[in-house]
Amino acid sequence: MSEPIEEIKQALAAATPGPWEVKHGDQGECHVYYGMNEVAWDVSHKGNANLIAKAPEYIEFLVETLELVLLDRDTAKLNSKQWEKAFDNTDRQYLMMEHKAAELQRQLISKTEELAEQEAEIQQLRKALKFYSVNSHYECSHTYDETGEAEVVPSKVGRDRGSLARKALGE
Repeated sequence: MSEPIEEIKQALAAATPGPWEVKHGDQGECHVYYGMNEVAWDVSHKGNANLIAKAPEYIEFLVETLELVLLDRDTAKLNSKQWEKAFDNTDRQYLMMEHKAAELQRQLISKTEELAEQEAEIQQLRKALKFYSVNSHYECSHTYDETGEAEVVPSKVGRDRGSLARKALGE
């Protein structure tokens, strides 16, 4: 604790406990009493006189301290409200970001599936292009029957009649 607070506590402990009462004398003077005993000017109770003498100083200190405590309390309340508002905003932003992340994840999955389909289509088209790009697939061959007559065997492309291309094109 601070030194003035300790001093105030010691002065209160050394003084006669209250309640104290002020009575005015015949000459306009003030006397402080505890019950029937005068406490302010009683030589055997210097602590009482000290407490009374220091009272304005003590009260001023206590008021200043109380004002600082109240200011700190009010500042803490204001800061608390600002932190609560910031937390609420952050919480809302987090929920919005979480929703957005879930939406982006759904879109990513959809695009990944779309890409897989496109990759399969590309593979079919490559297969067709590769088939049609080979020159030997256009060449007809000849076979001879038992009589020696030549028979024309259609080329691979001729036998295919474009079915591989139509399949690759999805027709």
